[in-house]
This record gives sequence, structure tokens and C-alpha cells, in this order.
Amino acid sequence: MERNIRNLVVIAIIIAVVPFMLAACATTSLSVPQAIKGQYAATGEGRCIIAPLGFKPNLTPACTTTPQGLSVCPAIINSWTGEGVYSFNEDGTGSITALIQYVVDSFQGPSGLVPPSAGAQKLSAKLHYNVTKEGKITITADPGTYTTEWISGPNANKTYHMNGWGRKGTVAPGGKMMILNSYSTDVMSFIPPLVDLPPTTQGACNGSNVLIWQHD
Repeated sequence: MERNIRNLVVIAIIIAVVPFMLAACATTSLSVPQAIKGQYAATGEGRCIIAPLGFKPNLTPACTTTPQGLSVCPAIINSWTGEGVYSFNEDGTGSITALIQYVVDSFQGPSGLVPPSAGAQKLSAKLHYNVTKEGKITITADPGTYTTEWISGPNANKTYHMNGWGRKGTVAPGGKMMILNSYSTDVMSFIPPLVDLPPTTQGACNGSNVLIWQHD
């Protein structure tokens, strides 16, 4: 009889304690940021507009007047798809390498209409990132590290540098997958060496990327 009473007391204690333990675990899981570490394979697509004279505050290309008195607002529009690798370190740093395929619409150049074209470029950059406890991630390229090296198309063998690249998105529970987006309001600026571009050149893109964890 006494033994049965002791068993009932133990069971009662367990029943009373377990809900508190579960509540504590749930609170911890909600307050800890998603784990981001290792190498992620990435794929994505989007569309960009390049403004040689920069953008106005309303994100339309800046204009100039030709010697003939005509107002022109030069812009180059292209679509892209890409695949690459993002690497994340535990200290909030990382890197990206990618191969991007472009299809460029025809546009009005200094000497007349430039026909449409296609090409590919290698992309690389060093990164900093931040993940909130809600699983929202922000990624920015370190200034001076974002580089695109054209390997085919009319710009083959030309290398350009930009500041202002970034991504924002959501990390899945467990940190094994994430969805990133680029926003056209995040304007990028070309920096020296400018090759054949005016120093006012800027770019704006919208697009999405999906990242899947591969290994640490």
C-alpha cells in the first residue's frame, strides 16, 4: 500500500513538472535565431535595369539632352537566371560565387540602336548577414568585393564592380533552406574600375533565390 502511494506521488510530480519543461523548451526555440552555417546551393532568376546616368528619386533613369536638343533617358534592361554557392560562417560573415546567364533587351546606345544579346558572367562577393529570432535574414555584400566577370556575350572578358548588392528573406525552421529576394529599391552603384561605363551608372534588380543546405 505504502509503495503504491509512493508511485502515485512520483507520477503526480511528473505530470506537474512536464508541462513546465515543455513550455520552457518552446520558449527557448522561439527566442533563438535559426542556425545558419555551412554551404548552401542556390538557384534563382530576376530582371534588372541599368541606368548609365543613374536613377532619379522615383527610380526612373536619369536623362540628358543630345546636341540635337532631344531628351534621352538611357537604360539597359536584362533578365537573368543563375546558380551558385553561398557560404555562411558562424560569426556573421560569408561569401557567394555564382554563374549568371543574361538575356539583354535591345536598347538605344550612343551610336544608335543596340540589338538584343545573351551572355554569362561569374559573380563573387564577400558577405555579412544577420538573422533575427523570427527567422528573417538580411545579407549584404561587403563594399568593394562584389565583382562580375563576363565570360561570354558582347561584354566577354570585361570585369565590373558594384556596391549596394543585398538580399532579404526567410530561413526555414532548422536552417536547412531559405528564400531570398532582391528589391528594385535597393539601388546598386558601379565603382572603379569602370571599364566603359560612366561613373554615374547604377543598377536596380528584382528577383528571388532559393537556397538549400549542403554541408558545413
